Amino acid sequence: MRMNVRKTEVMKVCDNVPPMRITVNGDTISEVSSLKYLGARFNDEALCDEKIKTRLTLAHEQMGKLDPYVEVRL
Repeated sequence: MRMNVRKTEVMKVCDNVPPMRITVNGDTISEVSSLKYLGARFNDEALCDEKIKTRLTLAHEQMGKLDPYVEVRL
C-alpha cells in the first residue's frame, strides 16, 4: 500500500501536547487544526460547530434548488 504524503494530514485532539512531527520516508506529514474525514468536519477542540454549519449550508443549498418547484398560495 502506498501513502500519499501530500494528501495526508495529522491532527491532535488533546491539550498541552507539543506539536507532532511525523515523517514517512523523509517527508513530513502536515499537522492541521481541522480536517474532513468521511464527509464530516473534525477540529482539534472536539466541537461539532463546523459540522453543524456545514450541514446547514448543504441543506440550505438543496432547499434553494427546490424553490422553482414550490408554489406559494396566499
